[in-house]
Amino acid sequence: LYTKYLVLEMGIEYLGEMDFYTWVSPIDIAIITSVSLTHTEFLKNIKTIAFEKGQIGKHAKVVLINAQDPNITVNTKGDVIKVEPVQNIEIPMLGKHLYSNIALAIKTAQILGLSQNKIATGMTHFTPPPHRMHLIQNEKFTLIDDTYNANPTATKAAIQTLLEFCKIHKKIPVFVFGQMNELGQYEKSAHE
Repeated sequence: LYTKYLVLEMGIEYLGEMDFYTWVSPIDIAIITSVSLTHTEFLKNIKTIAFEKGQIGKHAKVVLINAQDPNITVNTKGDVIKVEPVQNIEIPMLGKHLYSNIALAIKTAQILGLSQNKIATGMTHFTPPPHRMHLIQNEKFTLIDDTYNANPTATKAAIQTLLEFCKIHKKIPVFVFGQMNELGQYEKSAHE
């Protein structure tokens, strides 16, 4: 047996981290899903976050980016492909905000030569990660668990998803909000 594809998430909190990650694991295809107020305790602002995330493409042959995110910048000698979100695809997970990530995953699979059938099967049979728009239901209540490391952008998307879900299913929305960490100078304004 051998590894044909290795998919790594390279989340960053500090300046220089992406350079280290790309040194440890050379990248053929890089993906930048979004740039938002996360880890600003150490990365300070959107411009610094965009620069640091953009370093993932430094040595990549191809960099795929979310076409709808104006904050994304890329440092690469490879090809940059802007990917638009897919529409009307069925996945076992809530949230229209995830359609851009789905489009990036589909484009990556196409570049790797996977068939449309394999891609469709993967989209409908994947297991959502814990605490990421996870739907829990019983006869008394419905809970949408989106408690993994929240940030302002993800929180807004979760609230919108909650409201849409409750409207469709004629339920009363109740939002329980936890603290968003590592926001530095944006801590108060982001929570407001």
